[in-house]
Amino acid sequence: MKPNSRKPKPQAPIDQRPVEWDFRWVGSEAEAEHVLALEQAREALRQADMRLTTSREKAALRRLVMAMTVRGMLTAEPKLLGLVDGLKRSAFVAGVISAFVRPSELREVELPTAFELRHRIRSISDQKLSPGAQLHITPLSKEKHFTPWPATSDKFFVFRLHQGMTTDQAKEQFAEWADANLPAGSKRKGGRPELPSWGLQRLAFFRFAQDSAQPRPHAAFAVSVREHASKGMASEFTEFGNRMYAPFMNPKANQPKAATWSESVSIVRKEFAPIVDELVDAVKSIS
Repeated sequence: MKPNSRKPKPQAPIDQRPVEWDFRWVGSEAEAEHVLALEQAREALRQADMRLTTSREKAALRRLVMAMTVRGMLTAEPKLLGLVDGLKRSAFVAGVISAFVRPSELREVELPTAFELRHRIRSISDQKLSPGAQLHITPLSKEKHFTPWPATSDKFFVFRLHQGMTTDQAKEQFAEWADANLPAGSKRKGGRPELPSWGLQRLAFFRFAQDSAQPRPHAAFAVSVREHASKGMASEFTEFGNRMYAPFMNPKANQPKAATWSESVSIVRKEFAPIVDELVDAVKSIS
């Protein structure tokens, strides 16, 4: 090793990194939805980075990520913008980055944690709209790349919410437009609708399972939850967040169950596989 070269700093064990799996600071399902999107984007980029083996590929991933920022959408080379526009399964990553993350906050390809951006997330999820006029949907040409949430087809859409419009009114009008203009998706077969907090909990299990050195990571997770109940982030814990993690606070309840843990980890792994594949393919096309 050259004298001036630097070894990468080894990561602390996962149980000592609660920002990656302890979401007891989240205050509502609305907030959990934004947190889940940001953390999924972080995980997708992390998994893609792990798949890339050369410094050239890793540098290309950073260039791709920078092109996803608001500044990057205005200044990146056309080929990079074309790659961003062409993303389908991983398009949400670009949307999350442009909505939440400033270029100066990027650490290589690692995005800030949701906990670090919690005040920004809350300001977005708490926005209230009062009664008002109609929802206007303006299609932009494909050449225009500046939009908070890049679309994956050949149209971009800007939603103009007039002052005085409630969220229910906006959702209702958008639903009418979507029913008339977008292809129908697959219908969910029975059961309760998915809650963002469930997805967040599964992602926490997935993260812990990947990095835990314990032979029974589900048990180690519950122990870590209890150990961090009064540490570091505890002052930010909410009633909603504590309810999410309540099953893991009682050692006698033996939660999470091994079967539940394995199923959750498997679901997340399958969800991320095509997303990461697409990111890796995009990076290799420019590296």
